[in-house]
Amino acid sequence: MDDQGALDAAVMAYSSVSVLRQQMKPSWRVQMVISKGGVTRIIPRQTIMSTYIKAPSVSELEILERRVRDCFESLSMVTGCSMTISQMNFTHENIKHSASQL
Repeated sequence: MDDQGALDAAVMAYSSVSVLRQQMKPSWRVQMVISKGGVTRIIPRQTIMSTYIKAPSVSELEILERRVRDCFESLSMVTGCSMTISQMNFTHENIKHSASQL
């Protein structure tokens, strides 16, 4: 996220997704890391947050991705910060568990 208060926007996005967890299926996973947030006594103009999402099927992954994006986009609008989402797709087909692994 870029602009004044970018770290605040990233922290609020992180919190927003944490609240979303209450409505997620138990098999869904979201992992987030703020990897660039500035230094002490300086309000950062840019932050970088990596977010990884996982779900057992492609259709569930699409639903989860949309909901996480909605969290980020709403905070971008509220804070006035600009946001760029770069995406690397490593989507796998639906996960099928072996009975011997359960």
